[in-house]
Amino acid sequence: MVSIGLCEPQEMVREALVKAMAPMKGVKVLVSERDGNSFIQAVEREKPEVLIIDVAHPMGAGLEIARRAKAVHQHAKVVALVDDETDAALVDGFEAGASAVVSKNRPVRELHKIVLDAAANVPLLTSAVVGSAKKRLTESGYVWVDQLDETDRKMLELLTRGYTDRKISNEVCLSLQTVRNRISRLLKKLKLSNRTQLALHASKLNLQPSLQSTLEYSK
Repeated sequence: MVSIGLCEPQEMVREALVKAMAPMKGVKVLVSERDGNSFIQAVEREKPEVLIIDVAHPMGAGLEIARRAKAVHQHAKVVALVDDETDAALVDGFEAGASAVVSKNRPVRELHKIVLDAAANVPLLTSAVVGSAKKRLTESGYVWVDQLDETDRKMLELLTRGYTDRKISNEVCLSLQTVRNRISRLLKKLKLSNRTQLALHASKLNLQPSLQSTLEYSK
C-alpha cells in the first residue's frame, strides 16, 4: 500500500482528489492539507511515500513547498500538479525535486498509475527529458528567473498583478522613466512586443526567489 501526502489549496479540488483516490487499489491518502506549513509538519511526522503537491500557484509558493517537503522527507517521491505540462513546468518541477509533473486535466486513473510508478522508482521525469525542455526554452528566448535581478523580479511580479508603470515606480522606489527603461529592456531581452505580453510571460515564471519567506498558499 502506497501512502500519499496531498497538498492542494482549493478545498473542493482536494476533497475530490481524496474521494477519487479512496477506492483505487494500492494507495491510501495519509495526509491531506491546504497550506504549506501544516503539510510540511504532517509529512515530517507521517512520512507518506508519495507527495502530491499543487505547484501551479502564483509566485511559485507550491514549488517552495515541494522543496521544503523533500528536505524533511528525502525519500519521498514528489508528483507535481500543474495547470499545463509545459516545458517550463517540467524544468521547474524537476529542479524542485519532483519525480513527475502531471497536468490537472489528466484523468485521476492516470494520476493513480503515476503515483504507483513513482513509488516503484519507475523513471518518469528524466534528466534527458528535462534537458530537451531546457533546450527548447532557451531557443525560444525564455529567460530564467536567476538571470534577473531582484528589482526585475519585483517589477514582473507587479506586472502580473496589473500595476501601472507609475504604481510600479512607487513600489520599487525608482523614477517612472527608469521603470519604463527597465521594462523596455525586458521586452527586448524576451523578444516581446508589449507589456501585456510581458505580463503573460511573467505569469509563467517561478518568481519565488523574491518571496522566499512565502510558505503558505494564498487564500
